[in-house]
Amino acid sequence: MGIPTGQILNLIAVIERDVQLLDGGKWDDEIWISKDLTEAYLSILNTVESFNWTKWKRGIDAIQSDSDFEDFSEDELLKALYAIFRGDRFTQGIWAKYLSNGTIVKILRKIIERRGQQ
Repeated sequence: MGIPTGQILNLIAVIERDVQLLDGGKWDDEIWISKDLTEAYLSILNTVESFNWTKWKRGIDAIQSDSDFEDFSEDELLKALYAIFRGDRFTQGIWAKYLSNGTIVKILRKIIERRGQQ
C-alpha cells in the first residue's frame, strides 16, 4: 500500500494524545477530537478505494465484536477504518467510541505488523 508507515505512526500518536486529553470524559462527545487527528485520519482514508461498506458484513462484524483482525489483509484493515468513519454519519459517536476504546489504534498497529511480516 502507498501509505508510509511514518504516517500511520503519526496518526497513532495523535490519537493517543487526544484520548489521553479526554481523561475519562464522555467518548460520544466528539468535541475532543482535534483537527490534527481528523486531518491525519482523513489523509489515510483518502487512499481507500470506495466500496459498499454498509454491506461488508465481515468488516462490520469484526469491528463490533472487538476482533483482533488477525486474518485481515492490509486492504481490509484500511476498509475497516473507512467503515468506522463512514458509520459515524449514521450513528453519531461511533468514530469517537472506536478512537477512545483502542479499536482504531489496534487496526493501525495491525497494518504496521502486517508490513513487518512481508
